[in-house]
Amino acid sequence: MAPSCNVKMGTEEMQRKVVEEFDPGPGLPVQTRAKTITEPVQRARVVVQYKTYWLPPGTNFEIRYRLREDEDWTLTQTRSTSKTIHSLLPENVYVFAVRAQNDTGWSEFSQAVEVPT
Repeated sequence: MAPSCNVKMGTEEMQRKVVEEFDPGPGLPVQTRAKTITEPVQRARVVVQYKTYWLPPGTNFEIRYRLREDEDWTLTQTRSTSKTIHSLLPENVYVFAVRAQNDTGWSEFSQAVEVPT
């Protein structure tokens, strides 16, 4: 049986982007720096948790994910039954699937799960 996939989602603030800079333009040199205004840039992260239901239990896990509109998958492997996927784009829908490996080989990928960020 392929592993099931229970997905939890959260967001985190990763960096700030420049929204506006004041440039005084040409003229006399000044001792003060121009003011920079920034606003947060949100990057999403998804915590993927999964269980396998076959013996012997899985020892390696492979997670594949992509934007719903994309065709190409990103793959990541772990030995844990939980993995946080960082630096996802906010306000998008990602598709996730998981498979497990034990002594007899790899399982099929789980049914895909769609997660909005």
